Amino acid sequence: GPAIGRVIESVVFTPEKKRAMGLPQNLVPDGWWIGLHIEDAEVFAKVKRGERRMLSITGRAERVDV
Repeated sequence: GPAIGRVIESVVFTPEKKRAMGLPQNLVPDGWWIGLHIEDAEVFAKVKRGERRMLSITGRAERVDV
């Protein structure tokens, strides 16, 4: 279906990264965290009501040499 949201935040937490940031190890679990903004108000209302509990993430990228 059509895109209904967009990524607004993405971060990977590892024990090493949490140490480097000065964060307690038990503050957040290790793993990939992603924040989404659901732009479709009707879909977001369904999320808040618990009617829509899952989503699929698709995307595209372009590799750029640095």
